[in-house]
Amino acid sequence: MMDIGRRKRLWTVAWLLTGLCSAGVCGCGSDELGGKMDGSHEGSGRLDAEIQPDNLEDSNGDQDAQIAAMPDSATNPMRDAGGGSVDPPNEERDGGSGGGDPVMRTLKVNPNIIRRDGQGAQNWGDGVTLAAFDLRGGAARVSYDDEFKDKGFGVAGARWKQIDYYERERGGPASETIVIDFGDSVTDVTLMVGMLGFNEGGRGFHETGRWTALDASGATVATGLIGPELSTLGPNNKVSGSYGMYPIDITTRRQFRSLRVQATGFGHGDGSPHDRNYGENNSDFNIVEVRYTRNP
Repeated sequence: MMDIGRRKRLWTVAWLLTGLCSAGVCGCGSDELGGKMDGSHEGSGRLDAEIQPDNLEDSNGDQDAQIAAMPDSATNPMRDAGGGSVDPPNEERDGGSGGGDPVMRTLKVNPNIIRRDGQGAQNWGDGVTLAAFDLRGGAARVSYDDEFKDKGFGVAGARWKQIDYYERERGGPASETIVIDFGDSVTDVTLMVGMLGFNEGGRGFHETGRWTALDASGATVATGLIGPELSTLGPNNKVSGSYGMYPIDITTRRQFRSLRVQATGFGHGDGSPHDRNYGENNSDFNIVEVRYTRNP
């Protein structure tokens, strides 16, 4: 089936041709204008059938309520050069029309997906699973972090229900880990993290983390950093109204299967932990959303 975007473009072309014929530019004569869109031109019968707006179908079908598919244009939001916070772009749905086109999808945090008290792989939807690991790399429980403003997925077991990093306590330096397994190869991934504190480490040091993209065999495809300065909304621009929600591009040169997410020391390790009445304060954040493209 022809995708919706192509049909709309064909309809626009047909509309322009009608205007040219009316002006006599196309050479067919104004007396033929009445037949232009009803099959009198070669191939125009098929074109007419394909481009009529009434024939534009919604090809999304019934999808999991957690999944929002959208066109590539939604992945490049306008940047706010003024700094601070910006509103995320509205997401449009694009089911891909069933013609083998890549489809971009978005999975958002949802506490209802957690089963077995978060133990083992948790089905996020669309064949994507979440798994948690403690500071020593052992199996842990996926948690729904609702303690603070930005709600997201994290790891149960340490002080917070986020992805915690410790430099001195609990056998550190070490981080808890969330692994997102997409079930198949993906590209164009954007990870939205929450509760990522700006200048929380003081002296300009933010809460930070790192990501590792892995292929189906577990080999590393690429690695990168997580921090406010890397926001796709512009350096240090967070989602409007959030404490610290930042979309981070996962840039790789080839497709990958899973994404490992960990915290680091303040300022990518350049800052120092703080001592609070509850103990060490260092980077911790959660996962709010992931956006990715499946290539059939």
